[in-house]
Amino acid sequence: MPYFQCLGVATLDYLSLVDEFPKSNSKCRTKQLLMQGGGNAANVSVGLSKFKVPNSLISKIGNDIIGKQIIEELKKEDNLDLSLMTVSNSCNSSFSYIIISKNNDVDNNNTERSIINTPMTESLTFSEWIKDNSHTDTEKFVDILFLDGRFSGFALDYLNFKSISIGFTIMECERMRNEDLKENETFCKLISKVNAIFCSENFPNEYLTIKKELNRDILFAMHLLYSNLHKPSISSLFPSFVLTTIGDKGSICLIKTEDNNLPFIEQFSQLSLSTSVDSVPLTQCFRMKINDSIIDNNELNYLVIYCQGYKDSSKVIVDTTGAGDSFHSAFLFGLYFMTENLFSCKNLTKLFETLMKFSSIMAFETCTGIGARITLPTREYAEETLRKLLENNINIK
Repeated sequence: MPYFQCLGVATLDYLSLVDEFPKSNSKCRTKQLLMQGGGNAANVSVGLSKFKVPNSLISKIGNDIIGKQIIEELKKEDNLDLSLMTVSNSCNSSFSYIIISKNNDVDNNNTERSIINTPMTESLTFSEWIKDNSHTDTEKFVDILFLDGRFSGFALDYLNFKSISIGFTIMECERMRNEDLKENETFCKLISKVNAIFCSENFPNEYLTIKKELNRDILFAMHLLYSNLHKPSISSLFPSFVLTTIGDKGSICLIKTEDNNLPFIEQFSQLSLSTSVDSVPLTQCFRMKINDSIIDNNELNYLVIYCQGYKDSSKVIVDTTGAGDSFHSAFLFGLYFMTENLFSCKNLTKLFETLMKFSSIMAFETCTGIGARITLPTREYAEETLRKLLENNINIK
């Protein structure tokens, strides 16, 4: 059975629902207040657990009230192994206060939110982790490792740890760490060690700034990221890719291809983006050619897949907190499902189109409740949805 690990931050979220955002020097009342676990890696780990995917979470919390609430909630997940967690007596756990309000200027299905985060007072180091796990079975083969981009120094050491054997590594790039130059350098080094990347909507432009390519667009940024990836072995079930989520307009994926039969595209502005649709999302596929100055000026051909976002007009969008995490856990579940059932697919384009459609649907479901975890889809719903998409789009064996 495939085995997953998630490495990154675990926090506690205070989710406050209000009629409207408070004005400066004013006071307002909450309509509802919830306390719920958060953090990108922890949310993805819980999402996989809901999908009944065995996985373990590698993170660090403090031995304080917040840390105890974080761990108690995680213990309720049947498919989640917490034995690789680090609990510190000397640090304060991370928490966020999230203000959620309906955006009445647009329509009743759109919401606004602001997040005020208090970070953990210590990072996770490899020396303390290995000390805590000296008697733990760390030599288990990990089919897929998900990194949320936090603890980048630890993540580098973990990837170099000889006792760990990892089949495929996917990293989330949510934002650059510009407030800490050393952390930013380590973060960029980590990109070169992973096989694939999930990007937030804003990250490609931040990466262009770091690379001093200010006049380029999102597709060129994704190309730069792809060029820096550590390509998996030929025996790997999955190819390297860079996937960027763009809110209610959907997602874009970049994969190397030799297919010359697709329509040609040169830049991001040529894509016909649309807001979420009330049906199975549609996809568009293109070919993009770039002369790569990083890899010996080689000419690279990319498959560019654009997938619309999804919505169900019978359901109300309450809160978009955790939508990206839900998308990522759904995509990982899709890879798990293909591996678990020994499905083979010779048409890589159709496979990624299907996974992007599926992930969009699952991410929408999360937005129908408050927080990242309350309305996470079940394994039964996810499997039924994915099977229908696979049967309709892919000739699987």
